[in-house]
Amino acid sequence: MMKGKFIFTILLIGFFFNASHCVAEEEFTGFNQLYENKAVVASNTSQSVRVKDIARFEGARGNVLMGFGLVVGLSGTGDTLRNTLFTQQGLEAFLSRLGVNSNGAGVNLRTKNVAAVTVTATLPPFLSNGHTIDVDVSAMGDATSLEGGMLVATPLLGPNGKTYALAQGSLLMNEVDTGRGSPRTSKTSKTKGTIPGGATVELSTGFSYKDFSEIKLILLNPDAKTSFNIANGINNVFNSNIATSVDPANVIIKIPSVYSGNMMGFLTRIGDVTVSPDNSAKIIINEQTGTIVIGADVQISKSALSQMNLNLTIDDNTAIMNSNDTLQTLVDGLNQMGLTTRDIIDVLHNLHSIGALQAEIIVK
Repeated sequence: MMKGKFIFTILLIGFFFNASHCVAEEEFTGFNQLYENKAVVASNTSQSVRVKDIARFEGARGNVLMGFGLVVGLSGTGDTLRNTLFTQQGLEAFLSRLGVNSNGAGVNLRTKNVAAVTVTATLPPFLSNGHTIDVDVSAMGDATSLEGGMLVATPLLGPNGKTYALAQGSLLMNEVDTGRGSPRTSKTSKTKGTIPGGATVELSTGFSYKDFSEIKLILLNPDAKTSFNIANGINNVFNSNIATSVDPANVIIKIPSVYSGNMMGFLTRIGDVTVSPDNSAKIIINEQTGTIVIGADVQISKSALSQMNLNLTIDDNTAIMNSNDTLQTLVDGLNQMGLTTRDIIDVLHNLHSIGALQAEIIVK
């Protein structure tokens, strides 16, 4: 422990602790623990980006598919049929389709090698018949493990009840991050699995932009200024007022007549327009994993904080981060202060609670 006070000044040209005077009563031993826990990740969105990276065209979205299936080939780790009637009913229906009568006199299904599962997938837009998509499989009954099992042919339905894909294949078991310890550890989930490319598309959604007279851009992170910048950027590129920002989440674009037979060319040109996004200041904290994501434009007001063996005084003007060099300065400063992940999370919460941290904190 240090007997005297160590005054450490962080000069940041634009982020978080601007010209801060930090006084700590414990020895500065480095910030390896912070890196081990992967505590701080900074995000800077001030640079120009393409429209297609921050927005999507209306209609260009995935469609959720779902089905009820059976996983077979388990080594005594499947459902107990007397406890899970839906598994027995599903097995009987499956056998019936194969011409096996399992409802006759004297037939008593007793097996632990079968499990009822839900099968889900996302059908991306514009995929046609024959493409394959990944599927997720989750146990429904009291099966203790799906490891080593195979999903039998399972129709995947859309919200309208139509079959859009057929899933089948051997399961790969998922690893689950425990979010504890350093380094972080993971374990294999026994009742959830995936089948990469396990479903074949049998029916496309049939969506097309062919007859559109206008198209809507939907921002992935709604923001009024970003929406305005997108509309302004598109109008500048086309030298015409074809785009209108209607709200923070949507931009309406009229399709010029010269592109009536070339929609893909028009959409490509729109997607390649570059703009400068302007998102609100946010800090996202995952307390389970100890991860902190700090967005751009985070400001902090003059304040003083005493926490455990740390005395922190921020007594100069606030500023905004403008570059990755500034981020490096911040990380270097925290490194020398020797704070742990838990300490940083507590500091952020405390500064936010007194109104000194000018950002929205989202805790997951």
